[in-house]
Amino acid sequence: MPEKMLDIATLSFGVCVINWLLSAVFFIRYSVNYIDNELDRRGAGRPEWDGIGIRVGIYALAILSTWFARTPMIPGAEVRDIARRSDYYRALWFQLSLITAVVSAVLLYLLIPA
Repeated sequence: MPEKMLDIATLSFGVCVINWLLSAVFFIRYSVNYIDNELDRRGAGRPEWDGIGIRVGIYALAILSTWFARTPMIPGAEVRDIARRSDYYRALWFQLSLITAVVSAVLLYLLIPA
C-alpha cells in the first residue's frame, strides 16, 4: 500500500508541476508582456532591479490583492489599473497552481521512505 501511495503522490506532483509550468508560460507570455509594454508606454517602465523575472510573481500578487499592490518594488497601482480581467484569471491560475505544486511536493517528500 505505501508504494501505491508513493506512486500516486509522484503522479500528482508531476501533474501539478506541469500545470504550474503551463500557467507560468501563459501568464508571462500574455499578461506580463502586456503589462510591461503598457508600463513602458505610460512612462513608468519595468522595475530596474529585476534581472531574473521575480516581478512575475509580484505582478500576480498585485493583480490579485490591493495589499500586495502597495509594495514599493513595482508600481502596483498602475499594474492593477492596466490588468485586464483575463490577466486576473491568469494570475489566479498561476498562484493557485504554484500553491498546489508546493503542497504536492511536501506530501511527496513526506511519503518517501527514509
